[in-house]
Amino acid sequence: FGSSALRVVPAMAHHRPDFNVLKRVEQDGKYARAAAHVHDINKVGITTAWFEGKAKYEFTDGEKRNDTFIRTEIAQANEELKKRRRARLQHLYEFEARAYEDELMSMGLAIQRNHY
Repeated sequence: FGSSALRVVPAMAHHRPDFNVLKRVEQDGKYARAAAHVHDINKVGITTAWFEGKAKYEFTDGEKRNDTFIRTEIAQANEELKKRRRARLQHLYEFEARAYEDELMSMGLAIQRNHY
């Protein structure tokens, strides 16, 4: 065979000396990109779950606000009604007292009041 024979070279001689390090760096980069993608997907899932919850219970939240508003309105209306009834009752008492005094005055009598 002479000089035309193929020369046998060990398998490791074909690779660069830092081949394993570069391969590991590339693999670690893939893992980091995959982990970042998983993190992004989880964030999207959390956001989606929150939005679906808000959309699902939006009617219930609005109904709660309306119920609170209605209860407040009813309480205020009841208080206003009580004030008006007290005022009307006070006016009725004053009217009846004046009518009674007028009746006594027509008979020549009067009511003596003590003003303290």
